[in-house]
Amino acid sequence: MLLMSKFERFVVIICIGSITIVNSLHVLTEYLANPPDRLFTAIAHYWTDYFLYISQMAQGSLLSRHMFTNEPLPPTWIYWFNGLIGALGTRGGLSVFATYNISLIGLVALLGFCWYRLCLKLYPSSPMRRLVCLLFLLTASNFFTLFHGSFGLMGDVWFSPTPALNRLGGVPHQVFQTILLMMVILLFHSTHRSKLVLLCVVTFLASIANPVQMILVIAALAWTKNWQTLVPTAIIAATGAILANREFSLQPILSVAKQWELAQYVSINPWELFVSFGPVGLLCLIGLVTIRRKQASLKTSFVLYGILSLILFLLPIGHLVGISPVRWLHPAAYAGILIIAVDGFFLVGKKVPVGILIALYLMLTIPSLWVQTTSRTSPENLNHLPLSVARALAFLKSQKEDFVVITDPQLPYDVIVPALTKKRSFTGHPIHTLYPDVKERLRNEFFWGQMDDHSALQFLKDHDIGYIFSMQIPRYSFLKTVYSQHNIIIAAVQ
Repeated sequence: MLLMSKFERFVVIICIGSITIVNSLHVLTEYLANPPDRLFTAIAHYWTDYFLYISQMAQGSLLSRHMFTNEPLPPTWIYWFNGLIGALGTRGGLSVFATYNISLIGLVALLGFCWYRLCLKLYPSSPMRRLVCLLFLLTASNFFTLFHGSFGLMGDVWFSPTPALNRLGGVPHQVFQTILLMMVILLFHSTHRSKLVLLCVVTFLASIANPVQMILVIAALAWTKNWQTLVPTAIIAATGAILANREFSLQPILSVAKQWELAQYVSINPWELFVSFGPVGLLCLIGLVTIRRKQASLKTSFVLYGILSLILFLLPIGHLVGISPVRWLHPAAYAGILIIAVDGFFLVGKKVPVGILIALYLMLTIPSLWVQTTSRTSPENLNHLPLSVARALAFLKSQKEDFVVITDPQLPYDVIVPALTKKRSFTGHPIHTLYPDVKERLRNEFFWGQMDDHSALQFLKDHDIGYIFSMQIPRYSFLKTVYSQHNIIIAAVQ
């Protein structure tokens, strides 16, 4: 038994360590390939969102300013976790890019061990079931296929948790959400009274982080009929959700972002969704026969959570209540679907050797992981920033005046200005910039010389712009050069 325990721990560490490395492999390989004349920005996922979160970490505060719009808006606490991580990284002497990626790697590894903790709770007397469950949680992905000459994933949609590297992902606060949601269910089923206070704290944090998913969690836990614990948990969750929704309603940018997300069209039918499960799809169908209607266990709560997530995603109820359908999906909820697949796996395992089943599963899954890894690309000029640009941004950071920075449309660096200068950028993130189309038009008119001196100066004053980041000084009499090096010029308003 001791030998098996040591072997199991070894396998768990190898599995979690490997998938953690694979999840950040695109960052690690680019780091090794970074030229000496470039600053590596370590882009971990979609670059505009990455620099948005980086700008919040750079502030190092629980209250984050909106850095991609010039309006004097109140700060928000919604991104408190990013500010906290940024403050810890600063105290540790890390750059904001290192802070982001190190925290991501640490949180992904922690999530892996949380999933293993779940496996221990679900299968306390079956090491093999625990390991298979962990394998599914860490790696289950869509079938890979050939699309227009390149490999892709079948049934993949925006925000889908079916690809393994989407469930892990490149966003620290989203991984933290998954951990919180899992902990709510685990702590709810704990018999130790000492954990009730922890349950309350985790429930509150989970509800302000993701109110939509907490609706599903509370609904799944209601099946237990443990009203003594459920009622206070639901009240705390409702309180957190109300606070989060109130903050969204008070913040114009957050309201606009919510409306943008609601407008994104995601169309997928039940068959396409089933296909997106990949190799575990058929196992899920087989595993459904093991579900007991009257069970009120940890397993039942996770399974119900997962099923509710998929049902509400497929139904049109989201748009009726102002919630994007993809918000019903989540890595924590998808864990419930994979638990069903584990039962199906061992039902098939009564007829087919388990070793063969695992080998077949890996043959179908490893190529999918490869597709996910190789599809993660970032703009070269932002991922490997020229040192001349980095020095210019360092100069801007050293300036005491807290003016807005406007960037030449020929340069792609408006998105990175807040991260390296802690100053607001006139443009940069289309969703987190108020009136982005209007501002893009004004920016073009300013740099293309379509304004006279009076109009240009009034434009800069109206938008609190004090610095112009450009390849050449626009021909306006009120500008002066304050920095110039390697085709990068920063002009200031006199």
